[in-house]
Amino acid sequence: MIENTGYDMYKAVFEHSLQALFITGRRAKVIEVNNTALELFGYTRQEFMMLSGKALLEESAASCANKHNDNNLITRTKALAVGVKKNGDRFRCEISAAYFTDSSGAKCTSYQIADLSQCDQQQKRTDEILLEANAAGRYKNVLDSISDGYITIDKDWNFSYLNEKGAAILHGTPEEFVGRNVWKSFPDAVNFGFYQSFQSVMRDRVPATLEDYYAPLNLHFESRAYPSADGGITVLFTDITRRRASDLELQTSQKEMKLILDNTEEKFMIVDRDLKLVACNAAYRVLLRKVIGRDLKKGESVLNATHPSHLEELMRIYEQVILGKKVKGQFSLPDTNGELILN
Repeated sequence: MIENTGYDMYKAVFEHSLQALFITGRRAKVIEVNNTALELFGYTRQEFMMLSGKALLEESAASCANKHNDNNLITRTKALAVGVKKNGDRFRCEISAAYFTDSSGAKCTSYQIADLSQCDQQQKRTDEILLEANAAGRYKNVLDSISDGYITIDKDWNFSYLNEKGAAILHGTPEEFVGRNVWKSFPDAVNFGFYQSFQSVMRDRVPATLEDYYAPLNLHFESRAYPSADGGITVLFTDITRRRASDLELQTSQKEMKLILDNTEEKFMIVDRDLKLVACNAAYRVLLRKVIGRDLKKGESVLNATHPSHLEELMRIYEQVILGKKVKGQFSLPDTNGELILN
């Protein structure tokens, strides 16, 4: 087999991502997984490759991968879910699932898993700190030490308190905001989702959670708003702009790698653990037509395109690859006219 530079680049992006990533193919069986996902779920690579998406995510989450389109376009969905680790522990997570039909007709799903359990622990600690601050009379010092923005708004929509982090996220200082009307300070807010959310909490006295983007500050944020005893509301919020930028960067990298693989002259294919074809690029299909006079069908054994004299060596290579090892091989194959082709 010829070493595939485009594929190596793709594997490097995939393997070294700080996000937990895995890809499933036919019958939701795992066909690729990176090291971050192995660490998160607690499996070895060999164990993980024996699993299906349904074994890793609760049924309601895994079933989202069934929404494949019929026109080869990548479509995506995002949802909160529950992941299942090897030891049986469950953890709250956010999944971003991209399901697509590739050029060979194979339906695949890529999963990006964000572990929210640590975020839950941080939020629980934040809540504990707030309770501790009220009880101990150290309200301001403690609030200024937390990583979340914290603001209180009175019933007339005036800022009554902001911690240092909250004011910084809003591009100011506490002294600049206290006493000012919220909507006069941010008049464009009426055009964004958090305006209606905060209005609802003030009016109905029911807590609300929201993720939104405020364009004038180029700010992506998550907020939790609560009714307060004085008739106003209290808002805890987190700047997630960098996280969103990282998500976009990962998506861009994946698109770039797909373009490279779709246009490279190098030959590559993806097979499942049973050595059945999942996908291959155009260059590999050209080789197949020279060697066996036709394309391999999705799900067909790749051994059907293997010359008998190389069968034993290829089986050895495949076994090593399935175990996670990188192996090179080079063969001269006869084409349909009997002429040798270097592969």
